[in-house]
Amino acid sequence: MIGQYPKICVVISCHNNSGTILRCIRSLKEQIQKPKEIIIIDSGSHDNVDILIKKSSPGIKVIKISTDIGRASAFNIGINASKSNPDYFLFIEPNLIAEKSMIKMLLQLGEKDPKIGILTPQIINLKRRNQVFSRGCLINLWTGKVTSSKKEEVDYASLVMLVKKEVVNKIASFNDKYFFLYDDADFCFRAKRKGYKTFFVKDANCYIDFTSSKIKERRSLSISYLSARNKIIFMSDHGKNFYIFLLIVPFYIIGISVDAILNNNLKSLKDYINGCIAGLISELSSKRVLIHLPFSLYSIIKNSIGVNTRTVLDVGCGDGRFMSVLNADRKWSVLGVDIYKTELIRAEETGVYGEVVLGDVRKIVKIIGNRKFDTVFCSEVIEHLKKNDGIKLLTDMEKVGKRVVVVTPRGMLTKEEPYFNEGNNQYQIHKSSWEIEDFKKRGYTVKGVGVSFLIGESRCTGRKVWGKYRYLIPVKLVLSSLENLLAFLVAVLPYHFPEFSTGLVVIKLTE
Repeated sequence: MIGQYPKICVVISCHNNSGTILRCIRSLKEQIQKPKEIIIIDSGSHDNVDILIKKSSPGIKVIKISTDIGRASAFNIGINASKSNPDYFLFIEPNLIAEKSMIKMLLQLGEKDPKIGILTPQIINLKRRNQVFSRGCLINLWTGKVTSSKKEEVDYASLVMLVKKEVVNKIASFNDKYFFLYDDADFCFRAKRKGYKTFFVKDANCYIDFTSSKIKERRSLSISYLSARNKIIFMSDHGKNFYIFLLIVPFYIIGISVDAILNNNLKSLKDYINGCIAGLISELSSKRVLIHLPFSLYSIIKNSIGVNTRTVLDVGCGDGRFMSVLNADRKWSVLGVDIYKTELIRAEETGVYGEVVLGDVRKIVKIIGNRKFDTVFCSEVIEHLKKNDGIKLLTDMEKVGKRVVVVTPRGMLTKEEPYFNEGNNQYQIHKSSWEIEDFKKRGYTVKGVGVSFLIGESRCTGRKVWGKYRYLIPVKLVLSSLENLLAFLVAVLPYHFPEFSTGLVVIKLTE
Protein backbone atom coordinates (compact mmCIF):
# COMPACT_ATOMS: atom_id res chain seq x y z
CA MET A 1 0.00 0.00 0.00
CA ILE A 2 3.01 2.38 0.20
CA GLY A 3 2.58 5.19 -2.31
CA GLN A 4 -1.17 4.79 -2.43
CA TYR A 5 -3.97 6.23 -0.35
CA PRO A 6 -5.24 3.36 1.85
CA LYS A 7 -9.01 3.08 2.01
CA ILE A 8 -10.37 3.06 5.55
CA CYS A 9 -13.77 1.96 6.80
CA VAL A 10 -14.73 3.26 10.25
CA VAL A 11 -17.09 1.12 12.35
CA ILE A 12 -18.67 2.55 15.51
CA SER A 13 -20.84 0.57 17.91
CA CYS A 14 -23.35 2.98 19.44
CA HIS A 15 -25.67 2.42 22.41
CA ASN A 16 -27.38 5.56 23.75
CA ASN A 17 -24.42 7.76 22.85
CA SER A 18 -26.30 10.77 21.45
CA GLY A 19 -24.32 13.10 23.71
CA THR A 20 -20.91 12.21 22.28
CA ILE A 21 -21.10 10.45 18.94
CA LEU A 22 -21.55 13.59 16.80
CA ARG A 23 -18.22 14.95 18.09
CA CYS A 24 -16.60 11.60 17.33
CA ILE A 25 -17.96 11.61 13.77
CA ARG A 26 -16.87 15.21 13.25
CA SER A 27 -13.32 14.41 14.35
CA LEU A 28 -13.19 11.51 11.88
CA LYS A 29 -14.44 13.66 9.01
CA GLU A 30 -11.73 16.22 9.79
CA GLN A 31 -8.86 13.70 9.57
CA ILE A 32 -5.91 14.53 7.32
CA GLN A 33 -6.34 11.10 5.79
CA LYS A 34 -10.09 10.82 5.64
CA PRO A 35 -11.93 7.51 5.88
CA LYS A 36 -13.68 6.25 2.77
CA GLU A 37 -16.69 5.00 4.71
CA ILE A 38 -18.23 5.43 8.18
CA ILE A 39 -20.71 2.84 9.46
CA ILE A 40 -22.66 3.29 12.70
CA ILE A 41 -24.30 0.28 14.34
CA ASP A 42 -27.07 1.67 16.57
CA SER A 43 -27.52 -1.22 18.99
CA GLY A 44 -30.71 -1.03 21.05
CA SER A 45 -30.56 2.73 21.66
CA HIS A 46 -33.61 4.60 22.92
CA ASP A 47 -32.30 8.20 22.68
CA ASN A 48 -32.98 8.79 18.95
CA VAL A 49 -29.27 8.79 18.23
CA ASP A 50 -29.89 7.37 14.75
CA ILE A 51 -32.09 10.37 13.86
CA LEU A 52 -29.44 12.81 15.11
CA ILE A 53 -26.75 11.15 13.01
CA LYS A 54 -28.85 11.11 9.84
CA LYS A 55 -29.69 14.80 10.25
CA SER A 56 -26.14 15.96 10.92
CA SER A 57 -24.31 13.52 8.62
CA PRO A 58 -26.66 12.25 5.89
CA GLY A 59 -23.87 10.44 4.04
CA ILE A 60 -23.11 8.08 6.92
CA LYS A 61 -24.56 4.58 6.93
CA VAL A 62 -26.57 3.91 10.09
CA ILE A 63 -27.75 0.37 10.82
CA LYS A 64 -30.39 0.42 13.53
CA ILE A 65 -30.97 -2.71 15.58
CA SER A 66 -33.87 -2.95 18.01
CA THR A 67 -32.03 -4.88 20.73
CA ASP A 68 -28.70 -4.37 22.45
CA ILE A 69 -26.52 -6.95 20.72
CA GLY A 70 -23.21 -5.81 22.23
CA ARG A 71 -20.09 -4.33 20.71
CA ALA A 72 -18.61 -7.54 19.29
CA SER A 73 -21.69 -8.40 17.22
CA ALA A 74 -22.07 -4.76 16.17
CA PHE A 75 -18.50 -4.66 14.84
CA ASN A 76 -19.13 -7.89 12.91
CA ILE A 77 -22.22 -6.40 11.30
CA GLY A 78 -20.20 -3.32 10.36
CA ILE A 79 -17.52 -5.45 8.73
CA ASN A 80 -20.10 -7.32 6.67
CA ALA A 81 -21.91 -4.09 5.72
CA SER A 82 -18.82 -2.40 4.28
CA LYS A 83 -19.05 -1.72 0.53
CA SER A 84 -15.81 0.21 0.04
CA ASN A 85 -13.42 -2.78 -0.06
CA PRO A 86 -11.19 -1.06 2.53
CA ASP A 87 -7.52 -1.69 3.23
CA TYR A 88 -8.08 -0.99 6.93
CA PHE A 89 -10.94 -1.05 9.41
CA LEU A 90 -10.97 1.52 12.21
CA PHE A 91 -13.02 0.39 15.24
CA ILE A 92 -13.59 3.26 17.64
CA GLU A 93 -15.78 4.02 20.65
CA PRO A 94 -18.36 6.84 20.29
CA ASN A 95 -17.11 8.85 23.30
CA LEU A 96 -13.68 9.44 21.72
CA ILE A 97 -12.41 12.43 19.75
CA ALA A 98 -9.55 11.84 17.31
CA GLU A 99 -6.83 14.39 16.60
CA LYS A 100 -6.68 15.35 12.92
CA SER A 101 -3.45 13.44 12.41
CA MET A 102 -4.47 10.27 14.29
CA ILE A 103 -5.25 8.07 11.31
CA LYS A 104 -2.25 9.40 9.37
CA MET A 105 0.16 8.60 12.23
CA LEU A 106 -1.30 5.10 12.71
CA LEU A 107 -1.00 4.39 8.99
CA GLN A 108 2.62 5.56 8.81
CA LEU A 109 3.72 2.80 11.16
CA GLY A 110 1.27 0.21 9.86
CA GLU A 111 2.50 0.59 6.29
CA LYS A 112 6.15 0.11 7.28
CA ASP A 113 5.85 -3.40 8.74
CA PRO A 114 3.66 -6.14 7.23
CA LYS A 115 3.67 -8.00 10.55
CA ILE A 116 1.99 -5.09 12.36
CA GLY A 117 -1.67 -5.92 11.92
CA ILE A 118 -3.33 -3.78 14.60
CA LEU A 119 -2.51 -0.25 15.75
CA THR A 120 -3.81 1.91 18.57
CA PRO A 121 -3.18 5.57 19.53
CA GLN A 122 -2.43 7.23 22.83
CA ILE A 123 -5.74 7.88 24.58
CA ILE A 124 -5.80 11.03 26.73
CA ASN A 125 -8.34 12.37 29.23
CA LEU A 126 -10.29 15.08 27.40
CA LYS A 127 -10.66 17.25 30.53
CA ARG A 128 -7.14 16.66 31.87
CA ARG A 129 -4.76 16.67 28.93
CA ASN A 130 -1.77 15.67 31.08
CA GLN A 131 -3.50 12.42 32.08
CA VAL A 132 -2.94 9.47 29.74
CA PHE A 133 -5.67 6.86 29.94
CA SER A 134 -4.15 4.19 27.70
CA ARG A 135 -1.17 3.42 25.49
CA GLY A 136 -2.39 -0.04 24.63
CA CYS A 137 -2.72 -2.83 27.17
CA LEU A 138 -0.65 -5.63 28.63
CA ILE A 139 -2.28 -8.59 30.36
CA ASN A 140 -0.71 -11.12 32.70
CA LEU A 141 -1.77 -14.52 31.37
CA TRP A 142 -1.33 -16.10 34.82
CA THR A 143 -3.35 -13.63 36.89
CA GLY A 144 -5.47 -11.77 34.35
CA LYS A 145 -4.23 -8.38 35.57
CA VAL A 146 -4.44 -5.67 32.88
CA THR A 147 -2.01 -2.75 32.83
CA SER A 148 -1.32 0.12 30.44
CA SER A 149 1.81 -0.38 28.37
CA LYS A 150 4.95 1.73 28.10
CA LYS A 151 6.22 -0.29 25.15
CA GLU A 152 5.44 0.07 21.46
CA GLU A 153 4.35 -3.55 21.07
CA VAL A 154 1.36 -4.33 23.27
CA ASP A 155 -0.82 -7.35 24.01
CA TYR A 156 -4.01 -5.70 22.82
CA ALA A 157 -5.62 -2.46 21.74
CA SER A 158 -8.62 -1.06 23.55
CA LEU A 159 -11.22 1.55 22.51
CA VAL A 160 -9.48 2.36 19.20
CA MET A 161 -8.17 -0.28 16.79
CA LEU A 162 -6.90 0.30 13.26
CA VAL A 163 -6.87 -3.19 11.74
CA LYS A 164 -5.50 -4.27 8.39
CA LYS A 165 -8.04 -5.92 6.11
CA GLU A 166 -5.87 -9.02 5.79
CA VAL A 167 -6.10 -9.50 9.56
CA VAL A 168 -9.88 -9.20 9.44
CA ASN A 169 -9.91 -11.75 6.63
CA LYS A 170 -7.90 -14.24 8.67
CA ILE A 171 -9.56 -13.61 12.05
CA ALA A 172 -13.00 -13.26 10.39
CA SER A 173 -14.85 -11.58 13.23
CA PHE A 174 -14.99 -10.49 16.83
CA ASN A 175 -16.09 -13.25 19.18
CA ASP A 176 -19.66 -12.34 20.09
CA LYS A 177 -19.72 -14.51 23.22
CA TYR A 178 -17.92 -11.61 24.95
CA PHE A 179 -20.71 -9.14 24.08
CA PHE A 180 -18.67 -6.17 25.32
CA LEU A 181 -15.28 -6.02 27.15
CA TYR A 182 -12.38 -8.39 26.37
CA ASP A 183 -13.75 -8.80 22.85
CA ASP A 184 -10.90 -6.51 21.70
CA ALA A 185 -8.33 -8.46 23.73
CA ASP A 186 -9.56 -11.76 22.33
CA PHE A 187 -9.36 -10.35 18.77
CA CYS A 188 -5.77 -9.18 19.23
CA PHE A 189 -4.65 -12.47 20.77
CA ARG A 190 -6.21 -14.43 17.92
CA ALA A 191 -4.40 -12.14 15.47
CA LYS A 192 -1.16 -12.82 17.35
CA ARG A 193 -1.62 -16.54 16.76
CA LYS A 194 -1.72 -15.76 13.05
CA GLY A 195 1.63 -13.95 13.29
CA TYR A 196 0.41 -10.33 13.55
CA LYS A 197 1.62 -7.78 16.09
CA THR A 198 -0.35 -5.08 17.90
CA PHE A 199 1.45 -1.74 18.25
CA PHE A 200 0.86 1.49 20.15
CA VAL A 201 1.74 4.68 18.23
CA LYS A 202 2.87 7.45 20.58
CA ASP A 203 2.46 10.26 18.03
CA ALA A 204 -1.19 9.40 17.36
CA ASN A 205 -3.58 10.94 19.87
CA CYS A 206 -7.21 10.46 20.77
CA TYR A 207 -9.24 11.97 23.63
CA ILE A 208 -11.76 10.23 25.83
CA ASP A 209 -14.72 12.02 27.41
CA PHE A 210 -15.17 10.48 30.86
CA THR A 211 -18.14 12.69 31.71
CA SER A 212 -20.27 10.72 29.26
CA SER A 213 -19.45 7.48 31.06
CA LYS A 214 -21.32 8.75 34.11
CA ILE A 215 -24.58 8.56 32.18
CA LYS A 216 -26.38 5.32 32.93
CA GLU A 217 -26.65 3.53 29.61
CA ARG A 218 -28.81 0.68 31.00
CA ARG A 219 -27.22 -1.95 28.79
CA SER A 220 -28.83 -5.36 29.01
CA LEU A 221 -25.67 -6.54 30.82
CA SER A 222 -23.86 -4.30 33.30
CA ILE A 223 -20.17 -3.37 33.01
CA SER A 224 -19.37 -4.97 36.39
CA TYR A 225 -21.04 -8.21 35.35
CA LEU A 226 -19.24 -8.32 32.01
CA SER A 227 -15.89 -7.37 33.53
CA ALA A 228 -16.01 -10.39 35.83
CA ARG A 229 -17.57 -12.87 33.43
CA ASN A 230 -15.43 -11.98 30.44
CA LYS A 231 -12.15 -11.98 32.36
CA ILE A 232 -12.84 -15.60 33.32
CA ILE A 233 -13.82 -16.54 29.76
CA PHE A 234 -10.74 -14.77 28.34
CA MET A 235 -8.39 -16.51 30.77
CA SER A 236 -9.99 -19.83 29.93
CA ASP A 237 -9.40 -19.17 26.23
CA HIS A 238 -5.94 -17.57 26.40
CA GLY A 239 -4.48 -17.88 29.91
CA LYS A 240 -1.42 -19.93 30.87
CA ASN A 241 -3.24 -22.15 33.39
CA PHE A 242 -6.96 -21.73 34.09
CA TYR A 243 -6.89 -23.50 37.44
CA ILE A 244 -4.08 -21.32 38.78
CA PHE A 245 -6.07 -18.28 37.64
CA LEU A 246 -9.09 -19.55 39.60
CA LEU A 247 -7.01 -19.22 42.77
CA ILE A 248 -6.65 -15.51 41.97
CA VAL A 249 -10.39 -14.87 41.43
CA PRO A 250 -11.25 -14.60 45.18
CA PHE A 251 -8.70 -11.79 45.51
CA TYR A 252 -10.44 -9.87 42.72
CA ILE A 253 -13.75 -10.31 44.56
CA ILE A 254 -12.20 -9.07 47.82
CA GLY A 255 -10.80 -5.99 46.08
CA ILE A 256 -14.12 -5.20 44.41
CA SER A 257 -15.92 -5.74 47.73
CA VAL A 258 -13.73 -3.22 49.55
CA ASP A 259 -14.18 -0.68 46.75
CA ALA A 260 -17.95 -1.23 46.66
CA ILE A 261 -18.30 -0.77 50.42
CA LEU A 262 -16.15 2.37 50.46
CA ASN A 263 -18.15 3.87 47.60
CA ASN A 264 -21.53 2.57 48.77
CA ASN A 265 -22.03 0.71 45.51
CA LEU A 266 -23.30 -2.72 46.50
CA LYS A 267 -25.12 -3.16 43.19
CA SER A 268 -21.78 -3.15 41.40
CA LEU A 269 -20.51 -5.82 43.81
CA LYS A 270 -23.60 -7.97 43.25
CA ASP A 271 -23.20 -7.67 39.47
CA TYR A 272 -19.51 -8.57 39.72
CA ILE A 273 -20.21 -11.68 41.78
CA ASN A 274 -22.99 -12.71 39.37
CA GLY A 275 -20.52 -12.25 36.52
CA CYS A 276 -17.96 -14.47 38.26
CA ILE A 277 -20.60 -17.15 38.76
CA ALA A 278 -21.72 -16.94 35.11
CA GLY A 279 -18.13 -17.13 33.85
CA LEU A 280 -17.29 -20.09 36.06
CA ILE A 281 -20.44 -21.95 35.06
CA SER A 282 -19.72 -21.28 31.40
CA GLU A 283 -16.07 -22.34 31.40
CA LEU A 284 -16.13 -25.10 34.01
CA SER A 285 -19.41 -26.74 33.07
CA SER A 286 -19.15 -26.82 29.29
CA LYS A 287 -15.43 -27.48 28.95
CA ARG A 288 -14.53 -29.42 32.07
CA VAL A 289 -17.60 -30.89 33.82
CA LEU A 290 -20.49 -31.69 31.48
CA ILE A 291 -18.29 -33.83 29.26
CA HIS A 292 -18.04 -36.27 32.17
CA LEU A 293 -21.61 -36.09 33.52
CA PRO A 294 -23.83 -39.05 32.60
CA PHE A 295 -26.70 -38.18 30.23
CA SER A 296 -25.39 -34.69 29.48
CA LEU A 297 -25.40 -33.84 25.76
CA TYR A 298 -21.60 -33.76 25.68
CA SER A 299 -21.17 -37.16 27.32
CA ILE A 300 -23.90 -38.76 25.17
CA ILE A 301 -22.21 -37.55 21.98
CA LYS A 302 -18.72 -38.47 23.18
CA ASN A 303 -19.90 -42.00 23.93
CA SER A 304 -21.82 -42.15 20.64
CA ILE A 305 -18.74 -41.29 18.60
CA GLY A 306 -17.05 -44.25 20.28
CA VAL A 307 -13.78 -45.06 22.01
CA ASN A 308 -12.27 -46.72 18.93
CA THR A 309 -12.71 -43.69 16.68
CA ARG A 310 -9.55 -42.15 15.25
CA THR A 311 -10.85 -40.09 12.33
CA VAL A 312 -13.90 -37.81 12.40
CA LEU A 313 -15.67 -35.85 9.68
CA ASP A 314 -17.48 -32.89 11.29
CA VAL A 315 -20.23 -31.98 8.82
CA GLY A 316 -21.39 -28.38 9.27
CA CYS A 317 -18.79 -27.77 11.98
CA GLY A 318 -19.71 -24.10 12.52
CA ASP A 319 -17.29 -22.25 14.76
CA GLY A 320 -15.96 -25.47 16.29
CA ARG A 321 -16.96 -24.71 19.90
CA PHE A 322 -18.72 -28.04 20.27
CA MET A 323 -15.86 -30.08 18.81
CA SER A 324 -13.34 -28.12 20.91
CA VAL A 325 -14.98 -29.64 24.00
CA LEU A 326 -15.46 -33.12 22.56
CA ASN A 327 -11.91 -33.32 21.18
CA ALA A 328 -10.12 -31.35 23.89
CA ASP A 329 -7.65 -34.22 24.34
CA ARG A 330 -6.89 -34.15 20.56
CA LYS A 331 -7.36 -37.93 20.27
CA TRP A 332 -9.25 -37.64 16.99
CA SER A 333 -8.04 -36.42 13.64
CA VAL A 334 -10.93 -34.18 12.60
CA LEU A 335 -11.87 -32.68 9.23
CA GLY A 336 -14.39 -29.84 9.52
CA VAL A 337 -16.62 -28.71 6.65
CA ASP A 338 -18.88 -25.64 6.69
CA ILE A 339 -20.35 -23.21 4.17
CA TYR A 340 -20.01 -20.09 6.35
CA LYS A 341 -16.46 -18.76 6.09
CA THR A 342 -16.63 -16.59 9.21
CA GLU A 343 -17.50 -19.57 11.41
CA LEU A 344 -15.00 -21.84 9.67
CA ILE A 345 -12.11 -19.50 10.46
CA ARG A 346 -13.12 -19.59 14.13
CA ALA A 347 -13.23 -23.38 13.99
CA GLU A 348 -9.69 -23.49 12.63
CA GLU A 349 -8.54 -21.26 15.50
CA THR A 350 -9.69 -23.80 18.09
CA GLY A 351 -6.79 -26.04 17.11
CA VAL A 352 -8.86 -29.24 17.34
CA TYR A 353 -9.20 -29.69 13.59
CA GLY A 354 -6.52 -31.22 11.44
CA GLU A 355 -8.13 -29.56 8.43
CA VAL A 356 -11.10 -27.32 7.66
CA VAL A 357 -12.76 -27.01 4.25
CA LEU A 358 -15.13 -24.33 3.00
CA GLY A 359 -17.99 -26.01 1.21
CA ASP A 360 -21.68 -26.86 0.98
CA VAL A 361 -22.45 -29.99 3.04
CA ARG A 362 -25.01 -31.00 0.43
CA LYS A 363 -21.98 -31.83 -1.74
CA ILE A 364 -20.06 -33.60 1.02
CA VAL A 365 -19.10 -36.65 -1.10
CA LYS A 366 -17.53 -34.42 -3.75
CA ILE A 367 -15.76 -32.31 -1.11
CA ILE A 368 -14.00 -35.17 0.68
CA GLY A 369 -13.27 -37.27 -2.41
CA ASN A 370 -12.36 -40.89 -1.69
CA ARG A 371 -11.67 -40.42 2.01
CA LYS A 372 -13.46 -42.59 4.59
CA PHE A 373 -13.92 -41.83 8.30
CA ASP A 374 -14.44 -43.86 11.44
CA THR A 375 -17.22 -41.47 12.44
CA VAL A 376 -19.21 -38.82 10.61
CA PHE A 377 -20.57 -36.27 13.08
CA CYS A 378 -23.32 -33.81 12.14
CA SER A 379 -24.67 -31.56 14.88
CA GLU A 380 -27.62 -29.18 14.35
CA VAL A 381 -27.28 -29.08 10.58
CA ILE A 382 -29.99 -31.13 8.86
CA GLU A 383 -32.81 -28.98 10.29
CA HIS A 384 -31.28 -26.05 8.34
CA LEU A 385 -31.78 -27.94 5.07
CA LYS A 386 -34.93 -28.72 3.16
CA LYS A 387 -36.22 -32.18 4.00
CA ASN A 388 -35.13 -33.77 0.71
CA ASP A 389 -31.65 -32.25 1.04
CA GLY A 390 -31.45 -33.51 4.62
CA ILE A 391 -32.37 -37.04 3.57
CA LYS A 392 -29.75 -36.96 0.81
CA LEU A 393 -27.14 -35.73 3.32
CA LEU A 394 -27.94 -38.66 5.61
CA THR A 395 -27.46 -41.05 2.68
CA ASP A 396 -24.14 -39.43 1.73
CA MET A 397 -22.84 -39.53 5.31
CA GLU A 398 -23.72 -43.22 5.55
CA LYS A 399 -21.53 -43.83 2.48
CA VAL A 400 -18.39 -42.17 3.87
CA GLY A 401 -18.49 -43.13 7.56
CA LYS A 402 -18.39 -46.42 9.47
CA ARG A 403 -20.52 -44.70 12.09
CA VAL A 404 -22.87 -41.74 11.70
CA VAL A 405 -23.85 -39.54 14.65
CA VAL A 406 -26.46 -36.83 14.11
CA VAL A 407 -27.79 -34.26 16.57
CA THR A 408 -30.97 -32.33 15.78
CA PRO A 409 -34.00 -30.80 17.53
CA ARG A 410 -37.08 -33.00 17.73
CA GLY A 411 -39.79 -31.33 15.71
CA MET A 412 -39.77 -27.87 14.18
CA LEU A 413 -37.84 -25.18 16.03
CA THR A 414 -38.42 -21.63 14.84
CA LYS A 415 -35.76 -18.96 15.26
CA GLU A 416 -35.92 -15.19 15.17
CA GLU A 417 -34.15 -13.28 12.42
CA PRO A 418 -31.72 -11.71 11.88
CA TYR A 419 -29.22 -13.87 13.74
CA PHE A 420 -27.13 -11.07 15.19
CA ASN A 421 -25.80 -13.17 18.05
CA GLU A 422 -24.72 -15.83 15.56
CA GLY A 423 -22.65 -13.49 13.42
CA ASN A 424 -25.58 -12.62 11.14
CA ASN A 425 -25.37 -16.15 9.75
CA GLN A 426 -28.20 -16.54 7.24
CA TYR A 427 -27.67 -20.30 7.18
CA GLN A 428 -29.21 -20.58 10.66
CA ILE A 429 -32.78 -20.56 9.34
CA HIS A 430 -34.62 -23.79 10.23
CA LYS A 431 -36.20 -25.33 7.13
CA SER A 432 -37.23 -28.86 8.16
CA SER A 433 -38.64 -30.87 11.03
CA TRP A 434 -37.25 -34.24 12.17
CA GLU A 435 -39.00 -36.85 14.27
CA ILE A 436 -37.98 -40.15 15.85
CA GLU A 437 -39.49 -42.27 13.08
CA ASP A 438 -37.51 -40.40 10.41
CA PHE A 439 -34.38 -42.02 11.82
CA LYS A 440 -35.67 -45.35 13.09
CA LYS A 441 -36.87 -46.35 9.62
CA ARG A 442 -33.31 -45.77 8.37
CA GLY A 443 -31.87 -48.06 11.03
CA TYR A 444 -30.67 -45.46 13.52
CA THR A 445 -30.59 -45.92 17.28
CA VAL A 446 -32.35 -42.89 18.78
CA LYS A 447 -31.57 -41.26 22.13
CA GLY A 448 -33.19 -38.13 23.55
CA VAL A 449 -31.70 -35.10 25.28
CA GLY A 450 -33.52 -32.42 27.24
CA VAL A 451 -37.01 -32.74 28.64
CA SER A 452 -39.54 -31.08 26.35
CA PHE A 453 -41.58 -29.51 29.14
CA LEU A 454 -38.46 -27.99 30.75
CA ILE A 455 -36.34 -26.97 27.79
CA GLY A 456 -37.44 -25.07 24.71
CA GLU A 457 -38.61 -21.67 23.53
CA SER A 458 -41.63 -21.70 25.85
CA ARG A 459 -39.72 -22.39 29.07
CA CYS A 460 -40.48 -19.85 31.78
CA THR A 461 -37.03 -18.27 31.53
CA GLY A 462 -37.37 -17.61 27.81
CA ARG A 463 -36.42 -14.24 26.33
CA LYS A 464 -39.95 -13.32 25.27
CA VAL A 465 -41.26 -13.56 28.82
CA TRP A 466 -38.45 -11.69 30.57
CA GLY A 467 -37.07 -9.34 27.91
CA LYS A 468 -39.11 -6.33 29.11
CA TYR A 469 -38.51 -6.92 32.82
CA ARG A 470 -34.76 -6.70 33.28
CA TYR A 471 -35.10 -5.77 36.95
CA LEU A 472 -36.35 -9.34 37.52
CA ILE A 473 -33.23 -10.92 36.02
CA PRO A 474 -32.07 -12.27 39.48
CA VAL A 475 -35.40 -14.12 39.68
CA LYS A 476 -34.81 -15.46 36.18
CA LEU A 477 -31.35 -16.72 37.16
CA VAL A 478 -32.77 -18.58 40.15
CA LEU A 479 -35.56 -20.14 38.10
CA SER A 480 -33.15 -21.02 35.31
CA SER A 481 -30.82 -22.74 37.79
CA LEU A 482 -33.73 -24.72 39.26
CA GLU A 483 -34.89 -25.71 35.78
CA ASN A 484 -31.42 -26.84 34.77
CA LEU A 485 -31.02 -28.82 37.99
CA LEU A 486 -34.37 -30.51 37.48
CA ALA A 487 -33.55 -31.19 33.82
CA PHE A 488 -30.30 -32.87 34.88
CA LEU A 489 -32.03 -34.97 37.55
CA VAL A 490 -34.55 -36.33 35.03
CA ALA A 491 -32.11 -36.52 32.08
CA VAL A 492 -32.32 -40.31 32.10
CA LEU A 493 -36.00 -40.07 31.07
CA PRO A 494 -35.56 -38.52 27.59
CA TYR A 495 -32.43 -40.60 27.01
CA HIS A 496 -34.41 -43.84 27.15
CA PHE A 497 -37.75 -42.37 26.05
CA PRO A 498 -36.98 -39.79 23.35
CA GLU A 499 -40.71 -39.09 22.98
CA PHE A 500 -40.27 -36.75 25.96
CA SER A 501 -37.15 -35.04 24.60
CA THR A 502 -36.52 -31.70 22.97
CA GLY A 503 -33.52 -32.94 20.98
CA LEU A 504 -32.33 -36.18 19.38
CA VAL A 505 -28.96 -37.90 19.18
CA VAL A 506 -29.11 -40.67 16.58
CA ILE A 507 -26.44 -43.27 15.79
CA LYS A 508 -26.04 -45.72 12.93
CA LEU A 509 -23.30 -48.28 12.29
CA THR A 510 -22.87 -48.71 8.54
CA GLU A 511 -20.38 -51.57 8.68
